[in-house]
Amino acid sequence: MSNVSLQKNNACLGIWREGDKLVLKTEKETLKVDRIISALPAHVLASVLECQKRLKELLSSIKFVDVAVLNLGYNSNVIPFQAFGYLIPSIEKSKALGVIFDSCVFPQQDM
Repeated sequence: MSNVSLQKNNACLGIWREGDKLVLKTEKETLKVDRIISALPAHVLASVLECQKRLKELLSSIKFVDVAVLNLGYNSNVIPFQAFGYLIPSIEKSKALGVIFDSCVFPQQDM
């Protein structure tokens, strides 16, 4: 779409309103736009908003956690059954949520 601008590798320094437009200040330029769709984490977006006190408070209050994905590949079938995977009960106090057996879910990916 010709009326869409995707900003990559261009840090957002501030967002504020001027009349009926939003102003997006980045490292490289300042843009006046109608809408902004952000992929920034909520707490980062809150830090660049220069207005909207209530929105900043709401964004700052959103809890988040990091997510990691670990993939292991084996040259042989090491799982003796067909299963999607399993979830780890919260009583275990594990930082992992569960395990997915990709070779069972996506057999075309078998080595």
